[in-house]
Amino acid sequence: MIHLFTGMTPDARIFSELLPRLPGARVAEWIEPRSDESLVRYSARVAQLMPRQGDDILGGVSFGGFVAYEVARILRPRGCVLISSVCSPLEMPPVMRACRPLAALGESFLASIGALATSCPRRLRSGSTSRLRKLAGERGRWRRWATSAVLGWRPVSEPFPCPVLQIHGSADATFPHRYTRPDVTISRGGHIIALTHPTEVAAAIRGFTHSLGVEVADR
Repeated sequence: MIHLFTGMTPDARIFSELLPRLPGARVAEWIEPRSDESLVRYSARVAQLMPRQGDDILGGVSFGGFVAYEVARILRPRGCVLISSVCSPLEMPPVMRACRPLAALGESFLASIGALATSCPRRLRSGSTSRLRKLAGERGRWRRWATSAVLGWRPVSEPFPCPVLQIHGSADATFPHRYTRPDVTISRGGHIIALTHPTEVAAAIRGFTHSLGVEVADR
């Protein structure tokens, strides 16, 4: 079975076009994070609750790929699929890597940043301001944790325990293609290729699973 994690916004609609093309795939369930919990520790708790079968494939889009990757380190599935995601903090764009020290300041700092962005007059708001506003208040708690977890993610030198398929759009603005080394590149694809290019993404996943001896039916 293929288990897919959604992105930083935990909304299963990102897979609405992909799931019909991958019969038997399911959207993995998130659990509530603990305050200032690292990505690795959170993924360890997720791994404890994951249903297991002999031919499991773990995957995720964007932030969900980070979690799938760390869960795969523990569960050692047949394979791991990263969609619009990265397999190491070293593949993050420079601006994200430069912000990594902010992780040490904790989620309360991010809440303050969100509150400041929320107080910004509407006429002065930009795309960046709108994204920062999502860190504010109780509704921003999940995003604050996820942002802090991403910034605090550290590379690991140990060999990865299973094959990885990395699918990326050539026009991804969140994790620019030039910083990654994907196995499959979707031409002109942005960050939501799971939604905009489901046929190509599904075909890549089916080819990957077939190479592992795991058959996934076409629709």
